[in-house]
This record gives sequence, structure tokens and C-alpha cells, in this order.
Amino acid sequence: MAQYQPNALLYSTAFRDPEFIAYFGALTRQNILDYFSRSPFYDLQSTNQVLRMQNIALTGGFMSTLSGDQKEEEELKRFTGIEFVVAHARPDALFVIHKRRRLSPTETIPLAAYYVLDGTVYQAPDMHTVLGSKLLTSVTALRNTIDSFRDAEPPFSIRRGYQWMLKPPEDDEEDDEEEDDDDNQDEDEGVAHGQGLIKPSAVSGSTGVEHADIAMEEIDAT
Repeated sequence: MAQYQPNALLYSTAFRDPEFIAYFGALTRQNILDYFSRSPFYDLQSTNQVLRMQNIALTGGFMSTLSGDQKEEEELKRFTGIEFVVAHARPDALFVIHKRRRLSPTETIPLAAYYVLDGTVYQAPDMHTVLGSKLLTSVTALRNTIDSFRDAEPPFSIRRGYQWMLKPPEDDEEDDEEEDDDDNQDEDEGVAHGQGLIKPSAVSGSTGVEHADIAMEEIDAT
């Protein structure tokens, strides 16, 4: 028998049917499989679908398919093949649905798991997918670390081999003294520039007074 391979594309798929919830009200253990049958996760070739088609043909309506899940699970034991059952139910909050292959009335093989959380259906990842994702994340982080070490690798020397030259830490006190000296030097330069700016104004001021006196003398002479 070929091993079942879950559809990895459905791991990123989420399904929700607001119309169903609005019409039937809260989700319960009795109607959750009917709600699930509207999702893309449902298999139309399953035994559940066969039973639903038989009920519709006998009673001529969809409402008759909304029967208890325990009764449907008993009916599933009479068949072999793919089936869906409610494995866990916490009404109107969380439901867990198993997809399995029935081989006999007492023997089944689990194939996939789905959960309905607050009305939204998701497919739970299998163990192979979870381990593969974790392993890929670890390998990627390890590869990035190795690349960082390789970029920082010093040149090779025949006499010393690979040797990292560690820079000694600088003295914080010397850095503070250098910063103080730089600040004092900037202040001295600012004072010098300030004095240089005052002198031209003073000169220009005295020159203006002299010109005014000369002009007054010329007027008096006239």
C-alpha cells in the first residue's frame, strides 16, 4: 500500500464560512463535520460523503445529514476507505478532526489532522514537516555563522598560520583628557575670533567720527 502524502500546499490555507455559522448558529459536535465538508480539506471520495449522498437520496434534503457524529461514526465502521471523525470537541471554540483510512471495523490508520479554531479550519502539519522546518532553520543559522567567521578570517601566514590580531582596549582616561584638550582649544579659538571681530568695528567707528568732524569743519569754512 502506498504511503499517504499530505498536501503541503494546504498548510497555509485557512477556511471560514460565515453564512453557515449565521444560518445554523454556533458550531457543535453535531454539525462540525458538515461545516468541515465545505472546506478544501474535505475529500469527496470519503466514506462520509457516501453516507451523506445516501441520506440525501433517501430523505431528499440536506437537513437530514445533520445527524449526530456518534451515529455516523458507527455507520463508518461498516465501510473501508477514507473517513473523517471528530477526535476532540470543545463546542463553539475548538474542534479536532482526524482523517484516517479504515481497514476493518476495529483497525484504522491516521492520515492527517485538522482543527477548527473559532470557526476557522486549518490543517495541522505532520511530524515530518515540523522536523524539516526546524532542521532547515537550524542549518540556515549555522551556515550564516560559518560565513561570518569565514569573512573575518585573517590571511594565512606560513610561519604563524591563521592568527587573529586582537586590538588592546583604549584607556578611557586618556580619551577623556584628549576630549578636554580639544574643548579648551575650541574655546580659545572662539575667543580669538571674537576679539578679531571687535577690533574692525571699533576702527570703523572711530573712522566715522573723524569723517564727521572734517565735514563740519568744511561747512563752517563755507
